[in-house]
Amino acid sequence: MDYPKSVPSAGLVNGKFVDENPITGTAGSLIPASWGNGVTSEVLEVITAAGLTPSESDLTQLLGAIRNISRSSAGLGIQRFTANGSFTVPVGVTKIWLSGCAGGGGGGACPGGTSAIASGGGGGGAGQPVIKLQVTVTPGQVVPIVIGAAGNGASAGVAATAGGNTLVGPSGALLVLSGGSRAFQVSTPPGLFRAPREGRVFLPAGMRQTPSST
Repeated sequence: MDYPKSVPSAGLVNGKFVDENPITGTAGSLIPASWGNGVTSEVLEVITAAGLTPSESDLTQLLGAIRNISRSSAGLGIQRFTANGSFTVPVGVTKIWLSGCAGGGGGGACPGGTSAIASGGGGGGAGQPVIKLQVTVTPGQVVPIVIGAAGNGASAGVAATAGGNTLVGPSGALLVLSGGSRAFQVSTPPGLFRAPREGRVFLPAGMRQTPSST
């Protein structure tokens, strides 16, 4: 693309556009429709090649498109999701690597013990992880992402909940990571794990009986 130098009526000065000057009576340059359409088409080619949808109100698309294409060409494109969303596969990309984790399970409650019963809540299970799993994709493909939520911890009278599953692709077509299991409350029955307070050792006849503490 270049300035419309071949169009005399454009009124270029030194090969560039100039503003009208009412004081000197100098007319301003005109932008031919063919040139304006050409510039717009050039910009749109870059935006659509990066997998973006052109928008009149977004004035950052050209920069974003150049960055996307540059990262894609260098193999450095990384996109991180901490909430549900979607990923559009850039032009020229046929493989991506997935790393992530499902939601962890909620921990158990600890309502407190008594002199006879000790109770406590266990920790929730970890969500299933994955590191750099390679999957095949198609340029322009929109990949939905569901991020597994963390489970809720237990409280008095309310059980903990398991962690949510993380899904990549429609219904997890590309990847399914299972959420961690919920924790359970643990209570120790009376007498269990209680050591005797005192014991006696009985020795053979003729020897003194000796008490011992344990």
